[in-house]
Amino acid sequence: MAFIYIFLGTLALMQEIAYITEASIRYQSNSAKIDNELKLRDMRPIYEEEYQKKCSDNICEMPDFYYPKEIIENLLKSPSSIFKTLVNNSKQFPDAVLQSRTPSKEENICRNIDRYRSPIIMRNTNNHWKYIVNVDKHKQWLLTYSCDDSELNYCNKIFKSQCQQLYTKINLMIYENNQLDYDIFWIKSGCKCSCK
Repeated sequence: MAFIYIFLGTLALMQEIAYITEASIRYQSNSAKIDNELKLRDMRPIYEEEYQKKCSDNICEMPDFYYPKEIIENLLKSPSSIFKTLVNNSKQFPDAVLQSRTPSKEENICRNIDRYRSPIIMRNTNNHWKYIVNVDKHKQWLLTYSCDDSELNYCNKIFKSQCQQLYTKINLMIYENNQLDYDIFWIKSGCKCSCK
């Protein structure tokens, strides 16, 4: 009889050990998954579904997304980095491109809504989300022109026409895989009247 109690006690102990081991493996697996996610997040934007829901025109400006600000600031402090001068001039770059979209004496019959943007995450021309270098002392501003769909447009009153959104490619400094680089992005650059 004592043998049966010893056997049952041993069996219960082995089951408890197996349960604890399984729980420990599950915890380590989840912990490794979280660590891996944090490492990936530091290298590139990974929460694509969130960006699509909360960002307009493939441009994220909200501070509620993770952004590797300290890593970028440390890279910009590097004496070997040639990016400091370039990023200081980048604020003027979009304007220089966009001001040429319409001659100054002509008035566009499609109305534009112009908006200054300071992105932290954007989707590039290859459809990948990228961290944009935009920290306190190194700002990159965009001036976007979106079609105004209100009835104030004259375009749709002339023939069978509609206002069509125009886009311009622009270079912006990005952070990816622990280094700074440049990438190409589409931004809204104007609006033109097109016949259907």
